[in-house]
Amino acid sequence: MPAEYANLLIESGSTFSYTKEFNNTDGTNKDFTGATGACKIRKSYYSDFNVYTLSVSVDSPATDGKITISATANQTTTFKPGRYVYDVELTNGSVVTRILEGIAEVRPNATI
Repeated sequence: MPAEYANLLIESGSTFSYTKEFNNTDGTNKDFTGATGACKIRKSYYSDFNVYTLSVSVDSPATDGKITISATANQTTTFKPGRYVYDVELTNGSVVTRILEGIAEVRPNATI
């Protein structure tokens, strides 16, 4: 199944959190038991520069199919304003699945 698409808005200097629920084709919740997540933000899919990392956690209970992507205010302060691409991968054993992708827009902060 292809990754779902969602745009993220990250305000520099603010705590960031985004929660997403994933369902199977029959409408039941996906089961993320045993899975761990990773999320990177880049200027483009082909760029090695301006890479930022967001935390990915599987919400409890894992059988509810929810993940949360997050970053602290201290982390987002280091993000330069602009439009980026991101994706989220879940790893369960040796299986890696890209479940989410899209544009991450970072807005500047005047209060530092």
